[in-house]
Amino acid sequence: MTSPPLEFRLATLSDAPSTRTLIETSFNAEDATRPDWRASPSSCPAFKLSLSDVVNAIERPDGEILLVVDSQGNIIGSVTVYIRDMELGMARICLLAVSSGYQSSGVGRQILEYAEGYCKTRWNAKTVGLNALNLRGKLVDWYLRRGYVKTGARTEFPWEEGEERVEGLWFVEMEKVLD
Repeated sequence: MTSPPLEFRLATLSDAPSTRTLIETSFNAEDATRPDWRASPSSCPAFKLSLSDVVNAIERPDGEILLVVDSQGNIIGSVTVYIRDMELGMARICLLAVSSGYQSSGVGRQILEYAEGYCKTRWNAKTVGLNALNLRGKLVDWYLRRGYVKTGARTEFPWEEGEERVEGLWFVEMEKVLD
């Protein structure tokens, strides 16, 4: 499937509710055609994101949420970017989400490439980091094919108070040197 032409824009506060819905829906979508793309619901809790987290990401002075809209202006993807260390030129990409109707069409790749270029242009980033849930093996492999390397570090899963914990759940940390 050929990727549709995409338009990118910065998220505004009025985009916060729809952006939250897109991210949660995307992260929780089942994809029977790609085993290990999303961890099974029995192996990890459903992904939840508060509206205040989205608002904070939109308002943060050192980052943005980039939205992707189709030719009719519908939001079909998003990604959060921010500078981690200005002196070292380190940026971070997180919460890359693609609407289920556009998954497996190359939209995610285009969003990732745009986010990397944005970080390089906006903050003169030399490297960009991200992470993926260790149980999402196909997603980790997808990032590796796009030039990311595992750093050897891992971030523990942020369990909610009272939430039943699953052993062996963490985020694989990856990094890419930008050209």
